[in-house]
Amino acid sequence: MRRLLALTTALMFLELVFFTVLSPLLPELKHELALSTSQAGVLVAMYAVGCAVGAIPALMIVVRLGVHRTAIVSLATFATMSVLFGLAHGYDALLAARFVQGLAGAACWTAAMLWLLEVPLACFIVAPEWTPVAIDRAKAWVSRHAHRFAIRGLTVLGVLLIIKGIVGLVN
Repeated sequence: MRRLLALTTALMFLELVFFTVLSPLLPELKHELALSTSQAGVLVAMYAVGCAVGAIPALMIVVRLGVHRTAIVSLATFATMSVLFGLAHGYDALLAARFVQGLAGAACWTAAMLWLLEVPLACFIVAPEWTPVAIDRAKAWVSRHAHRFAIRGLTVLGVLLIIKGIVGLVN
Protein backbone atom coordinates (compact mmCIF):
# COMPACT_ATOMS: atom_id res chain seq x y z
CA MET A 1 0.00 0.00 0.00
CA ARG A 2 2.87 2.38 0.77
CA ARG A 3 4.42 1.84 -2.65
CA LEU A 4 1.08 2.42 -4.32
CA LEU A 5 0.57 5.64 -2.35
CA ALA A 6 4.07 6.80 -3.26
CA LEU A 7 3.47 5.98 -6.93
CA THR A 8 0.12 7.73 -7.11
CA THR A 9 1.56 10.72 -5.25
CA ALA A 10 4.34 10.86 -7.84
CA LEU A 11 1.76 10.68 -10.64
CA MET A 12 -0.20 13.55 -9.13
CA PHE A 13 2.93 15.58 -8.52
CA LEU A 14 4.12 15.20 -12.12
CA GLU A 15 0.71 16.09 -13.47
CA LEU A 16 0.47 19.19 -11.28
CA VAL A 17 4.00 20.29 -12.15
CA PHE A 18 3.22 20.07 -15.86
CA PHE A 19 -0.03 21.94 -15.26
CA THR A 20 1.67 24.82 -13.46
CA VAL A 21 4.96 24.96 -15.37
CA LEU A 22 3.43 27.21 -18.04
CA SER A 23 2.92 30.18 -15.72
CA PRO A 24 6.59 31.22 -15.45
CA LEU A 25 6.98 30.76 -19.21
CA LEU A 26 4.08 33.02 -20.21
CA PRO A 27 5.98 36.34 -20.38
CA GLU A 28 8.64 34.81 -22.61
CA LEU A 29 6.03 33.08 -24.81
CA LYS A 30 4.02 36.29 -25.10
CA HIS A 31 7.09 38.18 -26.23
CA GLU A 32 8.49 35.47 -28.51
CA LEU A 33 5.22 34.68 -30.29
CA ALA A 34 3.67 38.16 -29.97
CA LEU A 35 0.68 36.77 -28.07
CA SER A 36 -2.01 38.96 -26.61
CA THR A 37 -3.08 38.56 -23.00
CA SER A 38 -6.25 36.83 -24.21
CA GLN A 39 -4.27 34.35 -26.29
CA ALA A 40 -2.02 33.60 -23.30
CA GLY A 41 -5.12 33.03 -21.17
CA VAL A 42 -6.57 30.66 -23.76
CA LEU A 43 -3.25 28.80 -23.85
CA VAL A 44 -3.39 28.29 -20.09
CA ALA A 45 -7.08 27.32 -20.23
CA MET A 46 -6.56 24.70 -22.95
CA TYR A 47 -5.21 22.33 -20.33
CA ALA A 48 -8.41 22.59 -18.30
CA VAL A 49 -10.49 22.22 -21.48
CA GLY A 50 -8.58 19.03 -22.30
CA CYS A 51 -9.19 17.73 -18.77
CA ALA A 52 -12.89 18.51 -18.98
CA VAL A 53 -13.28 16.92 -22.40
CA GLY A 54 -11.19 13.90 -21.44
CA ALA A 55 -12.66 13.12 -18.01
CA ILE A 56 -15.42 10.72 -19.08
CA PRO A 57 -13.49 9.10 -21.94
CA ALA A 58 -10.59 8.61 -19.51
CA LEU A 59 -12.85 6.59 -17.24
CA MET A 60 -13.91 4.41 -20.18
CA ILE A 61 -10.27 3.95 -21.18
CA VAL A 62 -9.30 2.93 -17.63
CA VAL A 63 -12.13 0.41 -17.52
CA ARG A 64 -11.13 -1.00 -20.90
CA LEU A 65 -7.31 -0.98 -20.61
CA GLY A 66 -6.83 -1.13 -16.85
CA VAL A 67 -5.25 1.32 -14.48
CA HIS A 68 -1.64 0.26 -15.02
CA ARG A 69 -1.67 0.68 -18.80
CA THR A 70 -3.67 3.88 -18.64
CA ALA A 71 -1.28 5.42 -16.11
CA ILE A 72 1.75 4.50 -18.22
CA VAL A 73 0.18 5.65 -21.50
CA SER A 74 -1.02 8.92 -19.95
CA LEU A 75 2.44 9.70 -18.55
CA ALA A 76 4.07 8.83 -21.88
CA THR A 77 1.57 11.06 -23.67
CA PHE A 78 2.20 13.79 -21.14
CA ALA A 79 5.95 13.58 -21.65
CA THR A 80 5.61 13.55 -25.44
CA MET A 81 3.28 16.55 -25.46
CA SER A 82 5.60 18.42 -23.09
CA VAL A 83 8.50 17.90 -25.49
CA LEU A 84 6.34 18.92 -28.45
CA PHE A 85 5.16 21.98 -26.52
CA GLY A 86 8.78 22.96 -26.01
CA LEU A 87 9.59 22.46 -29.69
CA ALA A 88 6.46 24.17 -31.06
CA HIS A 89 6.94 27.42 -32.96
CA GLY A 90 3.34 28.45 -33.52
CA TYR A 91 0.36 29.32 -31.40
CA ASP A 92 -1.84 26.58 -32.88
CA ALA A 93 0.76 23.90 -32.13
CA LEU A 94 1.02 25.16 -28.54
CA LEU A 95 -2.76 25.02 -28.17
CA ALA A 96 -2.92 21.48 -29.54
CA ALA A 97 -0.09 20.26 -27.29
CA ARG A 98 -1.65 21.89 -24.24
CA PHE A 99 -5.06 20.37 -25.04
CA VAL A 100 -3.59 16.87 -25.37
CA GLN A 101 -1.69 17.44 -22.12
CA GLY A 102 -5.09 18.09 -20.51
CA LEU A 103 -6.47 14.86 -21.97
CA ALA A 104 -3.46 12.97 -20.60
CA GLY A 105 -3.87 14.72 -17.25
CA ALA A 106 -7.47 13.57 -17.01
CA ALA A 107 -6.40 10.00 -17.79
CA CYS A 108 -3.57 10.21 -15.24
CA TRP A 109 -5.87 11.43 -12.44
CA THR A 110 -8.53 8.87 -13.29
CA ALA A 111 -6.05 6.00 -13.39
CA ALA A 112 -4.42 7.05 -10.12
CA MET A 113 -7.70 7.43 -8.26
CA LEU A 114 -9.09 4.13 -9.51
CA TRP A 115 -5.78 2.45 -8.72
CA LEU A 116 -6.13 3.61 -5.13
CA LEU A 117 -9.71 2.33 -5.06
CA GLU A 118 -8.71 -1.07 -6.44
CA VAL A 119 -6.81 -2.03 -3.30
CA PRO A 120 -9.62 -1.52 -0.75
CA LEU A 121 -12.20 -3.08 -3.09
CA ALA A 122 -10.06 -6.14 -3.69
CA CYS A 123 -9.33 -6.38 0.03
CA PHE A 124 -13.02 -6.16 0.86
CA ILE A 125 -13.80 -9.05 -1.47
CA VAL A 126 -11.00 -11.22 -0.07
CA ALA A 127 -11.10 -10.20 3.62
CA PRO A 128 -14.13 -8.06 4.50
CA GLU A 129 -13.39 -7.99 8.23
CA TRP A 130 -9.81 -6.78 7.67
CA THR A 131 -10.55 -4.03 5.10
CA PRO A 132 -11.73 -1.26 7.49
CA VAL A 133 -8.60 -1.79 9.58
CA ALA A 134 -6.40 -1.55 6.48
CA ILE A 135 -8.15 1.60 5.30
CA ASP A 136 -7.74 3.21 8.73
CA ARG A 137 -4.04 2.29 8.74
CA ALA A 138 -3.60 3.79 5.25
CA LYS A 139 -5.37 7.01 6.29
CA ALA A 140 -3.21 7.27 9.40
CA TRP A 141 -0.03 6.73 7.34
CA VAL A 142 -1.06 9.42 4.82
CA SER A 143 -1.91 11.90 7.58
CA ARG A 144 1.47 11.27 9.24
CA HIS A 145 3.55 11.52 6.05
CA ALA A 146 1.68 13.86 3.70
CA HIS A 147 3.50 16.95 4.95
CA ARG A 148 6.85 15.33 4.19
CA PHE A 149 5.84 14.71 0.57
CA ALA A 150 4.53 18.27 0.28
CA ILE A 151 7.71 19.78 1.72
CA ARG A 152 9.96 17.64 -0.48
CA GLY A 153 7.91 18.39 -3.58
CA LEU A 154 7.90 22.14 -2.96
CA THR A 155 11.63 22.06 -2.21
CA VAL A 156 12.36 20.31 -5.50
CA LEU A 157 10.11 22.76 -7.35
CA GLY A 158 11.92 25.69 -5.70
CA VAL A 159 15.32 24.30 -6.65
CA LEU A 160 14.16 23.83 -10.25
CA LEU A 161 12.89 27.41 -10.39
CA ILE A 162 16.21 28.69 -9.01
CA ILE A 163 18.10 26.66 -11.63
CA LYS A 164 15.79 28.05 -14.32
CA GLY A 165 16.53 31.58 -13.09
CA ILE A 166 20.28 30.98 -13.09
CA VAL A 167 20.16 29.47 -16.59
CA GLY A 168 18.07 32.46 -17.72
CA LEU A 169 20.67 34.86 -16.35
CA VAL A 170 23.51 33.03 -18.09
CA ASN A 171 21.79 33.10 -21.48
